[in-house]
Amino acid sequence: MTNKLHMKKIMLDNGIPTANFRTVTEETEDISDLGFPVMIKPADCNGSLGVRKANNIEEFKKFFNEAKNYSISNSAIVETFTSGTEVNVDCYAIDGHAKLLMYGNVRKKKIGQNITLIYQTYIPADISSKALENIQKIADDITRVFKLDNTPILIQTIVNGDDVSVIEFAPRIGGGAKHRTVTYKTGFDILKANVESMLGEKPEIRTNYDSDFYSRNHVYAFPGTYSHVENVDKLIEDGIIVEYVPIKMKGAKIGEYFASRDRVGSFLVKAPTIEELEKKIHIAAQTLSVIDDEGNDIMKHHMFDIDENLV
Repeated sequence: MTNKLHMKKIMLDNGIPTANFRTVTEETEDISDLGFPVMIKPADCNGSLGVRKANNIEEFKKFFNEAKNYSISNSAIVETFTSGTEVNVDCYAIDGHAKLLMYGNVRKKKIGQNITLIYQTYIPADISSKALENIQKIADDITRVFKLDNTPILIQTIVNGDDVSVIEFAPRIGGGAKHRTVTYKTGFDILKANVESMLGEKPEIRTNYDSDFYSRNHVYAFPGTYSHVENVDKLIEDGIIVEYVPIKMKGAKIGEYFASRDRVGSFLVKAPTIEELEKKIHIAAQTLSVIDDEGNDIMKHHMFDIDENLV
């Protein structure tokens, strides 16, 4: 399931909706039948490294060679671009059924011409009841087809109206502090359940959803040597954020790699309305500071500007 080629082939063979694709090993291969734009991904790599959108053949050749360098098999997946809203879905598969736990709108910023960076997720996602019904069917189909049991599943989808297409999935908990968001929103400790499954136990899935809106927000910084983050305690005491989870350790080098693994940390916000949620996010984004080893604030505060390159 970490090999995107095998994953997508099995999905297509079993009627699980996903974009048409091709495995490419040479930049000279004809991909005209897929049309442009296309998405290019290393065939066997995680962390969003080497994932690019190509709008023409010149960009395809450039980004294919980048993706190939990240791939163990020196190959890339090239797939038809699917328009819509990205929605990430967290489930727990048990007894042949995928219990749908949480689903959120993924928000991205455009960095240059061909890179998009996830910086935020709004929970729950604003989607139709039919789309949610389709997501549940897809999750159950993945559980059945891939013979998954007693495991969390993270499914990345594109939702366009009622239609849902799977980008990819993994039998794991979402990265970073995703498990914390699931627990806050649902009352179900997905990390504890995952540990129990590794010990051969079957967890009991009990949920107690609250009515609040949540947003997990990722902090990025300009290149430098990371020291620490300031003003976290004040934001928690003032009720602006629920928690801040650090990702980088002191002394870590921060570069311009433009991938999910470049995050410095993330902060979680909750509120009874979307309007209050967005107000709190704005305050937190302007108050937090990422300090480098020379005492400078290198946080990319502008990532949270509403009108800046939102995808």
